Amino acid sequence: MAQYGYTFTTHLYVVFVALLCGNLPSVKAQDAVFSRGKYVEQDVSINLNRAVFTVSEKFLSVAIASGIMKNHWRRVNFTSEKFFTLARALSPAFLRIGGAREDFLIYDDSQGLQKFKNFTNFTISHHDLDKIHLLSSKAGWDVMFGLNVLLRGRDGSWNASNAIQIMQYVAEHGYHFGWELGNGKTY
Repeated sequence: MAQYGYTFTTHLYVVFVALLCGNLPSVKAQDAVFSRGKYVEQDVSINLNRAVFTVSEKFLSVAIASGIMKNHWRRVNFTSEKFFTLARALSPAFLRIGGAREDFLIYDDSQGLQKFKNFTNFTISHHDLDKIHLLSSKAGWDVMFGLNVLLRGRDGSWNASNAIQIMQYVAEHGYHFGWELGNGKTY
């Protein structure tokens, strides 16, 4: 087998291009920089004759930060056929609505919920959920919607009432959403 030497920073790109061309049986990374000028030499071999793992065809998906709904999708043109044509080109996929701002998202006007320092809560309405459904249904995407995990009662327990309101609205309208509770942080 032929060996090719590349720095670690360009290594993955070279592997990707080689996989597209189908002519690189193995790769060797040399002098990979990790931090502060320290170098490590590592041999890496890739066997292209068999798959070790297979990922879902929806693996490369679309993520939209929940914060876009703070302004109720103001900059998104939901009447543009070009927009939906481009979105369909990414199918099949998951549309994940989430991220750090999901923990400050409140459906309609929930009262009596704890306020948080450094961030401000923002309110979404059923119109926002309708737009998510419109986008996902026209694009052929499945939705994964991040729920606010920081809505807490005085005893610190999760107050699920707001999440239940969102889930009820989605269910009553026949929308198909999956749910995410937490977005990768330790709670």
